[in-house]
Amino acid sequence: MLNRLPRQLPAFPDLLADLGNPGSAVLARALGVTDRTVRRWLVDGNAPRPVLLALFWLTRWGQSEVACEAHNSAVMHAGMVGCLQREIASLRRELGRVLALSEFGSANSPSAVHVEHEPDDEPQDDGRRDGGREIGPARRVPVTVGKVIQLFPRPDRQHDAERGRA
Repeated sequence: MLNRLPRQLPAFPDLLADLGNPGSAVLARALGVTDRTVRRWLVDGNAPRPVLLALFWLTRWGQSEVACEAHNSAVMHAGMVGCLQREIASLRRELGRVLALSEFGSANSPSAVHVEHEPDDEPQDDGRRDGGREIGPARRVPVTVGKVIQLFPRPDRQHDAERGRA
């Protein structure tokens, strides 16, 4: 940001003329200095660089630089938005092409297979974690993406309470 400061500034009298030649009291109050200091600057026809910079941004020249910078920034960001929108559209087309190739799972998919047990399979309580169930071959069940699948359903809470795990 500091590299955006103007290298050359108009003369102090020109800055004041562009601001409508405000009085020394008004300038002193705006700049936070004494009236005597401003009168000394007026007599000398020069002021310290920080004062010139502060007054510059209030003039038409400073306002023009601010407007130009805002316009250029807006154009640049609008271009970036357009570029990103084109990239998103391209990625969506590519994703559609990949998804149209085939239905396949990936290594980090939750699961493409849901194991279901017949209701007449009663677990035997022999102290094993799985309740003594023999797990048969899995049957394929269609699964939608994003659906949470519980491969091994927990026994109901009443069964846990009977075993003392509540």
